Amino acid sequence: MPEIDVTKELTEDLLADFEEQVDDIYIQLGFTNETLNKIGKQLETIVDKLAES
Repeated sequence: MPEIDVTKELTEDLLADFEEQVDDIYIQLGFTNETLNKIGKQLETIVDKLAES
């Protein structure tokens, strides 16, 4: 189980803070930044299609 750093100070951009925590978890699970970028690109396509419907 990945460890979440709950001591990090939050910024005014809570969504960015959340995304950073998710990235940290994926990295702890062994994903590389390259893999995370590929996943992000795929998710963008899915979200765009959902927004259109």
